[in-house]
Amino acid sequence: MRRTLAAARNIIVFALLLVVRNCHGKPGQQGTLSALKDCIVQAGSNASDIVEHDGPDYAKYSELNYQWNLIHEKKFPVAYFVVRSVTDVQNAVRCCTAQSVRIVAKGGGHSYEAYSFGDSTALIVDLQALHELVVSPDRQSFTIGSGALLGQLAYPLLEGYNLVTPQGTCPTVGIVGHLIAYDDI
Repeated sequence: MRRTLAAARNIIVFALLLVVRNCHGKPGQQGTLSALKDCIVQAGSNASDIVEHDGPDYAKYSELNYQWNLIHEKKFPVAYFVVRSVTDVQNAVRCCTAQSVRIVAKGGGHSYEAYSFGDSTALIVDLQALHELVVSPDRQSFTIGSGALLGQLAYPLLEGYNLVTPQGTCPTVGIVGHLIAYDDI
């Protein structure tokens, strides 16, 4: 099981390394956001998955931007892109790079230190929809999407496969932040 978790951690970390790139530009301007959205949509992603700070669906933006830890100053990124596939992630990285827009990955968890909320110039790539769990036929390894929460890992593993993982008990902690915090799983 130790080797399985290490392999899963490496896959997740690799996926995040592909997503998290800091391109420094001045994307706070409306024209840049418009060009970024056009690029992402032309690449095949759904425009309704991009939720702007100053857009018509502020209720959805507020839900995505919920920051519970009031010890940190609240951040308001320019937009959220709720990705539904690896292709969406690739489109976001390509288009942010082309438009010189800062891109920040947000896993499924609560972002205790608020690192995944970026700043007013960032596009947040929200990975919460990428939470698929696949267990190998021999039950010796598994893969889990980078947007999964601990509860989306622990309960299906226990109920479906009688497997457990060494983790805490809070089901709303994101798997990525939890696993990369360990240096010896």
